[in-house]
Amino acid sequence: MESTRMRRLFEQHREAEAARDIDGILGTFTEDCFLETKALGLRSQGRDAVRAAYRQQYFTAFPDLSPEDEGIGFGNDVIAVWGTLRGTSLGEWLGVPPGGGTF
Repeated sequence: MESTRMRRLFEQHREAEAARDIDGILGTFTEDCFLETKALGLRSQGRDAVRAAYRQQYFTAFPDLSPEDEGIGFGNDVIAVWGTLRGTSLGEWLGVPPGGGTF
């Protein structure tokens, strides 16, 4: 995929995240998608699991979750984005009760 197209797809993804539009988010994923959080060893495989991860692990646990993208790079059919993720613990996350703290 050409870098301009990848960037636009990523922008659509970020817009859907900001709107908490899970269908819009999934619309930016392939049919055989997965969502992986390497640092925690978490992997949600398939559309239903990815939908549940966004709903339960992110938007319910951290309703104000917001990424601040600081850079973007492109390669052959790959995009890498880095930055800072901020949020407040206001709902249960992976069995851990909310603490109200921010990160």
